Amino acid sequence: WLKPSGSRPARRQGRLVLGRPAANCAMPKMAILRCLPPGLLVLTLAGPVGADDGDRNCFYSLKAPLKEPPFDDGEISTMRSFLLANLNYHGTGGMVASPGETPALYGLIGGDKAGYVYEWTRDSALTAAAIVRLESSRVGRAGAEHRFDAAAVDATTANYERWVRTVVAKDGQPFGEHGTVDAHGEGKWEISPPGPFKGGWCRPQSDGPPIRAAAILSMVNRSQSAEQRKELWELAKFDLDWLLDSTGANIQKDVCDLWEEETDSPLFWNRMMMRTALSMGYYVAYGMGDGWRAERCHQVLSHFIRNPVIDHRMVRHDRLEFLSECASSAAEDGNCRKKGKQIDGAVILALIHSGWTDFRQLKASSMAPADSPRSVLVANTVRAHIEHWCDAYEVNRHDSDRQTPGVLLGRFVNDGYGGQGGNPWVLITAALASLLYQGAQDARWKPAMTPEALTAWRAALNLPDFSGTTADFVAQGDAVMWRLHSHVVQRDGSLHLYEQIDQHTGLQYNAKDLTWSYTEVLAALAERELAIGGGDAEQWLPRRLQEAGSEAGGDGALHV
Repeated sequence: WLKPSGSRPARRQGRLVLGRPAANCAMPKMAILRCLPPGLLVLTLAGPVGADDGDRNCFYSLKAPLKEPPFDDGEISTMRSFLLANLNYHGTGGMVASPGETPALYGLIGGDKAGYVYEWTRDSALTAAAIVRLESSRVGRAGAEHRFDAAAVDATTANYERWVRTVVAKDGQPFGEHGTVDAHGEGKWEISPPGPFKGGWCRPQSDGPPIRAAAILSMVNRSQSAEQRKELWELAKFDLDWLLDSTGANIQKDVCDLWEEETDSPLFWNRMMMRTALSMGYYVAYGMGDGWRAERCHQVLSHFIRNPVIDHRMVRHDRLEFLSECASSAAEDGNCRKKGKQIDGAVILALIHSGWTDFRQLKASSMAPADSPRSVLVANTVRAHIEHWCDAYEVNRHDSDRQTPGVLLGRFVNDGYGGQGGNPWVLITAALASLLYQGAQDARWKPAMTPEALTAWRAALNLPDFSGTTADFVAQGDAVMWRLHSHVVQRDGSLHLYEQIDQHTGLQYNAKDLTWSYTEVLAALAERELAIGGGDAEQWLPRRLQEAGSEAGGDGALHV
């Protein structure tokens, strides 16, 4: 073992490796091996040896897509059954975040043994929207039971609508001895009896209204009934109108981050979710004959949201430019940077839920230069995350040394939830797979890829012969899902998805049956189906939302 320069922790120490590559060098690529003529002894210093040398990239690639999806039909059906058990919890219409034990939370705040037996706004809204999309996917129908067919999706959307209408969408929610509270800023809700969580929590939150609005707008698009579309549109306006405040105060205030630990502004996740909801709102409003709200959505996008990508670019010590949860202008001693949220899984989640929508009428809120999942900036962002979490997590290095494909991602640099440095999260890792599958879809539609983007993705995926084709991106999405499968199925064996994977042992940890984990894993598998040419793209809003404008029929029927 060699001791690196500087005072880096022991996990960053390099090592000398002796080996003889096979004659054809057909072994999967590893960071510590080089293809040299047969018989030549290799002496390689593996891994980073100092703070200025960058982080080790341990991503372990697949040479081709798997012949079958990373999770088989029976496994998908079982995961759907566990997800369905969390919906319409105790008949309330609400979705429980997790019914399982939460030792990480107990260690953090002590006595609240209720754990995650609450309705979290973002978890439930993202899940409702995903189930609408899964109806048109084989992932929603695979296996013999627990299918997301029309009847199941009808029931799910009706229950979610009932919860939002009767519990959430009320001005001046009663808040015990504290009077009332603005429901828009509440991220956590009691299920029985239903109402805002009255304990101490990170407030206010601003991602709930746009995510909830987007979920309901996707239900508008799904509905075949003009009357139901009108009712859903009225419900969506509860959140849209909050975003359309003429002063922009609701958008610009300091708010909690996605993980509900710190307040700051502007945060990439929040701004991107607002952008998605307002873009969808623009077209649905025209479809409903509500020209005023359509134009107001356009104005807010132009004046207050603009392009979140431009405002959230960071440059690493080696001049790598990537996307950050913190704004580029964020103070060094501000909450966001102090937590190390320049590297934050919220960015990966924001990208996959953005829809990659850049419409002619809404160019003031373009995503350029990250307007494609295959862009240089997205590749650099993926690289920054992979390199950091390879360095931070023993389980990643161990898996790659054992030639297990893929990588696991965590939340943010200075995470302390679940232990020092935090742990990999199931849902963030699945989100990375979704991003790669979305890259595969992009390659199907637009095969050409710039040399700069190709170079960036080769570095991000630790794969010098990566060519940027649909098959290449699917293969690396499969690699990520295979590593996830190796921990949640091959090691655990139960198919219950938790929140985290222990960074040392590789075992699942905290919040068994986390709703959001099931949502992202199933959504990633559906993204794969679209990438290889299956599924019904029409339901995958907002990515397929076309420029309906005045062509819409006046009853919310979108041109998709």
